Amino acid sequence: MYPYNYYFCIWTAEKAYYTSFEVDNKEALRRLNIAQRWCDAGLGLNAYNSQLRRLKTHLLGKKSPSEAADYWKKYVEWQFWEPYNHAVLAELYAETGAFDKAFSSLKWTMGSKYHAETGRKIDELWKKETQPPD
Repeated sequence: MYPYNYYFCIWTAEKAYYTSFEVDNKEALRRLNIAQRWCDAGLGLNAYNSQLRRLKTHLLGKKSPSEAADYWKKYVEWQFWEPYNHAVLAELYAETGAFDKAFSSLKWTMGSKYHAETGRKIDELWKKETQPPD
């Protein structure tokens, strides 16, 4: 492994992650482990790279959506004024059922191109959550 160029780490981690959707479960797990290893190597070189942080959030979300939300929240606190970051956080909160936090994060996307789409996704998750079982 050559972890001294974080751009290479990004490329390798993303390639492993996105190709994991194209293969059987055993191979997908292997590729996700590769993605995790290269993502961590890249974050070791550049802890605030948004691509690596987002990928790490995706990887964490496969195991624990609430852990993924907590991880992304730390990034949002560092890069607060970017509406995209709040949109991602709002969706993560909605996926965990924390709708009060999701709506609070959604407010920070007002006036951005992310507001309407994020609001729609939260509404869909809310409807799904509040729908009586079949």
